[in-house]
Amino acid sequence: MERLRLHPDPAAVRSSAASLFETLAPRLRALLPATAEIAHIGSTACAGLETKGDVDILVRVPQADFPDADAALARAFPRNNGSVRTHDFAAFEMTGEPLPAGIQL
Repeated sequence: MERLRLHPDPAAVRSSAASLFETLAPRLRALLPATAEIAHIGSTACAGLETKGDVDILVRVPQADFPDADAALARAFPRNNGSVRTHDFAAFEMTGEPLPAGIQL
């Protein structure tokens, strides 16, 4: 059984996460349909919360754009195979970044 481990310095990781999101957002915008909304979510996006130290990114698109957005993200990032995948939800992992990062479409 895997244990949840909180980062010992949430303020420092929150700052790093915000910087990483600002770097990644334009990269995602270039890949995705113009209708995509991209947001930094999760505990690293909220001051005062404990965190594991990872960055969660939400990508929202209209249902009609979901297949194109899913395909674009799948070309650029590995799928998170530990997550559910449906006709309107997919998760991806970003590797090689300063912090672990995930994208939820």
